[in-house]
Amino acid sequence: MAGLITVGVDGSPIGREALRWALAEARLRGARLRVVHSWSIPPLTATGVGMIPAYDLLRGELGAAAEKTLAGELEQAGARGENVEIEPRIVQGDAARAILDGAADADLLVVGSRGHGAVTGAVLGSVSRACLYHAPCPVAVVHASNHAQHSRIVVGADGSPGATAALEWAFAEARLRGAVVHVVTAYEEPWGAAAGGHAGPELIVELRAALADDAERRLGEVRAAAPDDVEITGEAVFGPPGQALVEAAADADLLVVGSRGRGGFKSLLLGSVSQHSAAHAGGVVVVVRGP
Repeated sequence: MAGLITVGVDGSPIGREALRWALAEARLRGARLRVVHSWSIPPLTATGVGMIPAYDLLRGELGAAAEKTLAGELEQAGARGENVEIEPRIVQGDAARAILDGAADADLLVVGSRGHGAVTGAVLGSVSRACLYHAPCPVAVVHASNHAQHSRIVVGADGSPGATAALEWAFAEARLRGAVVHVVTAYEEPWGAAAGGHAGPELIVELRAALADDAERRLGEVRAAAPDDVEITGEAVFGPPGQALVEAAADADLLVVGSRGRGGFKSLLLGSVSQHSAAHAGGVVVVVRGP
């Protein structure tokens, strides 16, 4: 499969988890691994003429510290013991921009869910959110890289181009891992269908049955189109799609979703399901853009 994987590190524990996962993924694919670490000068640093020597000294010290941090991260992640070609890249500037630039020619971008700069309690940091919105390739968001080793990949399917791209990515990944692909089609009544007494119980039952039939039909279409060399399982679930996917992936190695589903506005870069999955899944979530 080969190719290039880019991963961003910042010295945080979850960044180290992302690096470990990226190393393992690069080994699976026989791919190169580009490891990006950025640093910047504090914005309130004096820049007057009389302070230029001190500014240059600070810049040199911060650059040297960044090199030490990156070397330490690679050491702690066990990069030396991996048979992976590694390209370290240290950039002065904004972290999100540095990582996105480093992923311009990548096949996969890997980021931790939160870094050093994330607000305590936030489920996604600003850097990971920026990468999800703007990366030109699939993005893997790592919450925990070793929470499951069940050779199981969960993927959402709703018939949209994004979901189709996610299925193709999941099938290719399953071949590498020898994993089973578990396809989830979720359905729920349109918002407000039963509100205000406009729809009686019988109509709601009929509507839910029709939606269930549609979900089962989509599941059958996926099974029929799946490659012969990948084992497929599946289920149609009643409930919010994001929640259904996260729950189904609780014991999975990966959760794979499209960037936008059938319900997403065309102007949105990310749909609500992909945002929910990236924020709340317990392990690794891969968001795949449609064509």
